[in-house]
Amino acid sequence: MKSRKGKFLVAGLAVIVAVGYLGYSGLRSGTLAYVTPSELVAKADLADRNLRLAGRVTDDPVRGDRANLRLEFSLSDGRVVVPVIYHGVVPDAFKNGADVVVEGRYKSGVFAADKLLAKCPSKYLPARGAARPDLGPPSRSLWEGVALPNGKAEPPARTMAGLGTGAGRG
Repeated sequence: MKSRKGKFLVAGLAVIVAVGYLGYSGLRSGTLAYVTPSELVAKADLADRNLRLAGRVTDDPVRGDRANLRLEFSLSDGRVVVPVIYHGVVPDAFKNGADVVVEGRYKSGVFAADKLLAKCPSKYLPARGAARPDLGPPSRSLWEGVALPNGKAEPPARTMAGLGTGAGRG
């Protein structure tokens, strides 16, 4: 009887250790430092670590090799420029001047990226400094001019009693 309990105890401990290790390694790989080019260059201890680098693609020429899915460009935060080499599929929103985040390692003055995320431009906001269109005065009601089944000009009030739940009845 003791040997059976001992086997279950050892098996249970092995499962707990395995789950703990998987959770720790998953959290460790999922939490990457998020830095700017200035921070990356200033901190020597960030070299050769998995990082997320955020910046704006500079106006320098972007060089690429479609056959090998290789892209070379530079990122800047307005103060420091970091050259980036990326291997993978390029998002449609990637272009000069785009805000991007790359994941990879910084070695010998070059950031070697294996992930590239490009921020999508907002299609609903006017460009900075552009005149906003005059939309006129707001309408009085969304329901104005709509024929409603109750024959009134406004929609019926929503009450708990009207929902048939029994709530709100006295």
